Amino acid sequence: MLFARRHMLSLFKIPVFYVQLSAERVLARNPQNGTQISEAADLATRSSADGKTKIVAIGNEARLAAAQDASVQLHQPLSHPRTLIADFVMAEALLQYCLRKLVGKPGLFMPSPRLILQPHQPSEGGLTQVELRALNELGLSAGASKVQIWQGAEWNDEQLLSGKVPAAGAFLSEAAATRRAR
Repeated sequence: MLFARRHMLSLFKIPVFYVQLSAERVLARNPQNGTQISEAADLATRSSADGKTKIVAIGNEARLAAAQDASVQLHQPLSHPRTLIADFVMAEALLQYCLRKLVGKPGLFMPSPRLILQPHQPSEGGLTQVELRALNELGLSAGASKVQIWQGAEWNDEQLLSGKVPAAGAFLSEAAATRRAR
């Protein structure tokens, strides 16, 4: 009986994903299954006849798609001279794509991950409260149950699995998804 209870609880363990965001790349890791991705921070879109925009490629394949087809537009949602997020909607699509790749084969029940997000901001003054809130909202809207913004040393898989925080650095902010009354 004890084994069955532990096994049931392990099915609902909330995964921890680690994502580094910069204007050039998105680096992401899932220490539970060993999945690691490194993608260009690019999206390629095409407008349809009805005026809707459809994402046709993300990451490393986006530049290739834009070079091969003149109707495809290349976007860099994490590239702006004053802030990290230039286009929230496109950045959300990019992060959702990365989170789906980290999950691997989804099981019957896949809890929303806890996300440790490490931005590499372009400004020397650090992140403003507005930018921190935008990063928290970005992570939550991409599907995370909890977002923690980290500044400091890179996390390794052992630290992610154990929850032991690296000595150099600090969490700048934290946000959790809330259930809305219907």
